[in-house]
Amino acid sequence: MREGLDREEGWTLAALLFLLVVTAAWWALALVPADADSPAWLARTQAVCFGTRDNGMPNAAGWIGLIASPLGMLIALLVVARQPVARLAAHLRSVRWLQIVSAVAFILTLAGGVSAASRIRQAYGVEGDVIIATEDGTAIRRSGFPPPLLLTDQTGGLRALRDMKGTPVVVTFAYAHCETVCPVLVQNALAAQRALAADGVDVAVVVVTLDPARDTPARLPAIAVQWGIGANAYVLSGVPADVDRALDAWEITRATDPANGDITHASIAHIISRTGEWAYEVSSPTPALLARLLRDS
Repeated sequence: MREGLDREEGWTLAALLFLLVVTAAWWALALVPADADSPAWLARTQAVCFGTRDNGMPNAAGWIGLIASPLGMLIALLVVARQPVARLAAHLRSVRWLQIVSAVAFILTLAGGVSAASRIRQAYGVEGDVIIATEDGTAIRRSGFPPPLLLTDQTGGLRALRDMKGTPVVVTFAYAHCETVCPVLVQNALAAQRALAADGVDVAVVVVTLDPARDTPARLPAIAVQWGIGANAYVLSGVPADVDRALDAWEITRATDPANGDITHASIAHIISRTGEWAYEVSSPTPALLARLLRDS
């Protein structure tokens, strides 16, 4: 590097600029509007990476990733390259081209921030979603009634969501071959159910398969045993076309790997109130947060 910057300082400057570019691209990917004319991969990527909702905004977990990931990388860089960063800051007083680069980066960051703020205000001004934050986690308040749900449960009978009116319900989505997200998601829902049962509050749990081709109705009893599903908890499947139709109605974005059948999906739970209304949507739900929301529903 020229004008007094050594190799270590040059690499540190390059790392800072790279972090800025990656962060800008990540935010742009999350916030760019995906309409009917947009490529299909854009909407899928936004849904999987950011849990993007109907208003085009990330869900609670998506916002956490957008903010925490770049901030964490910046802190790590400042810790690892503390001395080169300090020397770069000192060079700002004397190196003209470094001052220009810093000014351009600041202006572009400011412009990007203004653009992002405008997009966020526009989206939330139309949709009006309310984020509920507690010490147990965050959720988005929903309104209206959820899509109908009528599929086969582990007893071999048809199970309809409307039949559970009068009891709070947690609805989530998983599949039996999953060994990472799904077991945790299902167990967290069941743990919330058990915690409320101990307090005399009845709650229903509904797990809809994401993999109807393998999680057939005939396999549901074994899957229920595998997940430890007990009373007033149901795992649902059916004809693949019917299951896919239900998943689409609930706006559950998923992508199947043709090589091994693994399904990429978000960790989502929906809370349905005693009156059958949509109450909350929760990303990466914990038992404590689910129990709190179900108790209030």
